[in-house]
Amino acid sequence: MSNVYDISDQAQINKQAAIWVTRLDRGLTKAELKELQHWLKNERNERELFMMASTWDKLDSFSQLSTLFQPAIHNNSGKFERRTYLIAASVIFCSLFVWLFTTFSLTEDESFLTADKVMSSHSTYQTAVGQHSTINLSDGSILTINTNSFVTVDFNANERLIKLVKGEIFIDVAHDTSRPLSVIADDTVFQAVGTAFNVKKVLNESIELLVTDGKVLIAELKNIKRSVDAASGIKMAMDLPSGVTHAATPGDMVIIKSSQTSKQKRANLGGEDIKVSLGWLDRKLIFKGETLQDAMNEVSRYTDSKFIIPEENLRNQKIAGVFKTDDIEVLLNTLSQNFNIHHERTQNGNILLVSK
Repeated sequence: MSNVYDISDQAQINKQAAIWVTRLDRGLTKAELKELQHWLKNERNERELFMMASTWDKLDSFSQLSTLFQPAIHNNSGKFERRTYLIAASVIFCSLFVWLFTTFSLTEDESFLTADKVMSSHSTYQTAVGQHSTINLSDGSILTINTNSFVTVDFNANERLIKLVKGEIFIDVAHDTSRPLSVIADDTVFQAVGTAFNVKKVLNESIELLVTDGKVLIAELKNIKRSVDAASGIKMAMDLPSGVTHAATPGDMVIIKSSQTSKQKRANLGGEDIKVSLGWLDRKLIFKGETLQDAMNEVSRYTDSKFIIPEENLRNQKIAGVFKTDDIEVLLNTLSQNFNIHHERTQNGNILLVSK
């Protein structure tokens, strides 16, 4: 008997076997049961179906197959018995392979959890102007990165460290008391065990922290002492002594000027104000009485165009509305229709805003 098979024919068998595994998993109709019985008369089909089922871990769905083979036992018991033994041997082999693979995989995972050097990882994330990205980190934390931002992430067995080089992030921290998560922005450290907070670098002037859940500790980087684990050679978690830290709780907005925690401006925001500050998570810009100048400063973070407002009175005009971060044209049209503010584009790509 030839063992040379046509590749296209084998591909069709594989495809059909996958379809049957899916059908078996959800249960067969009477018509499908009859069709499958006919299809399994081909030995190659039968072998491929069992092999695919074992690979997909769907052998429990095959309990209903006993009725398919009952007629074959009466008609040609010797051939079917031999074929059944071969299939059973194949299934046992595949199951043994899966067991061995799982066992050794778990062993490697355990070493991943206990070996400091294996656990160390370094990642870099960057968004372009107008871009928005969400990353599921290896510890279960969720990192959302706003427009024009640059972030580095370093994890090891002792700590979780995120450095905000520029831009803005929101981090939903997975709870892990043995590995605090620290965010460094300039010379300030924000540390939490399991919480959610937003960190924003405003040009080179200040850093803004907004806590939405849990407690975040704040300290100056220069006051943090870090030791190195002798066995692994990696740094231990940042220890933030109570005497050099400040705590922020849900609703707290902390603005740090010139990267000095001693020069803080604090406020506790209500639900609506938090929604405004974090509108970017839903790709929205929400204005509730900001001056046109302040609003355009925020809008400019999401576009390469610069806004020029030559009239002082216009710069101080208050505006309100909800706009999409990726649709500046709608914003400009709204300014024109609702606030009588005309816009025109200059030759160098800037946008000029003037009174009508």
